[in-house]
Amino acid sequence: MAKKYIDEELDKWAKMGVHGHVQGSRPWAWAENNIEELMANVVGAKAEEVALMNGLTVNLHILLLSFYKPTAKRHKILLEDKAFPSDHYAVESQIQLKGYDPKQSMLLMKPRPGCYVGFDCAHAVGNAELKLHDWGVDFACWCSYKYVNSGAGGLAGAFIHEKNARTLTGWWGHDLKTRFRVDNEMDLPGISGFRLSNQPILLVCPLQASLEVFAMTSMAALRKNEKKNVNTKMKTLSHSLLNF
Repeated sequence: MAKKYIDEELDKWAKMGVHGHVQGSRPWAWAENNIEELMANVVGAKAEEVALMNGLTVNLHILLLSFYKPTAKRHKILLEDKAFPSDHYAVESQIQLKGYDPKQSMLLMKPRPGCYVGFDCAHAVGNAELKLHDWGVDFACWCSYKYVNSGAGGLAGAFIHEKNARTLTGWWGHDLKTRFRVDNEMDLPGISGFRLSNQPILLVCPLQASLEVFAMTSMAALRKNEKKNVNTKMKTLSHSLLNF
């Protein structure tokens, strides 16, 4: 289906040109919005808490810009030891941008009650059952080119729990009904303030195809089936060793 969807958009581009932004089955101006509910189901969130945009590291920077507000008494970020380099450097950069020393402000320890907790779910989305909303996770981001199979450089995702009112002021997140009034009075529901622009349609297509497959089942069912397959392989291997 990924090839079919991409071919549809290339054909639309050739025939409609700029009008493809507002016409067709997936108008380019809000195509990613149409599949955010599918992604929300994968990560255990409400649709209004999820945005499909940018790449993983870009989203991590954007989220930290909003949530990381250091003070002299509270400026430390908790990060796991040997974090993936892109995560480590993003956190380090944000600390330095705010005028602090990463050696003093990056801590490898368990969070205290009251700290914001955010997760990079790159290796969890599409691979493990997630309930970001029910678990009370403050914010999270992830890529889709790994276990969600959207292809190299695939569209990333971000999550902000509805309990958190923090937001940036990205114009593209303005309520679509009033977005083009251009009155400079922001109306940013949910995570929408983090939307800086519409997303590339050719990245939306393969992600749509993948999420439609995920919607046919659940992560709990997939994990159960995987465990069953592993047990079967182990029994086969054990039997082969005994015969040997």
